[in-house]
Amino acid sequence: MSQEKITFRIDSDRKAALDAIAAGMKRDPSYVLNEAVAAYLKDVSVANGGDSKGDC
Repeated sequence: MSQEKITFRIDSDRKAALDAIAAGMKRDPSYVLNEAVAAYLKDVSVANGGDSKGDC
């Protein structure tokens, strides 16, 4: 699977929380964001009648 770079704005408090979570997991914030987006897309897909595989 190829990867693309995106840019978006985030509240300072959310960025601090993201950084803290990533540090606690000893992971890069990009990893945490990718996992969160994958979970969100899976939830939306299931809610809209899609499958629950999570392969977005």
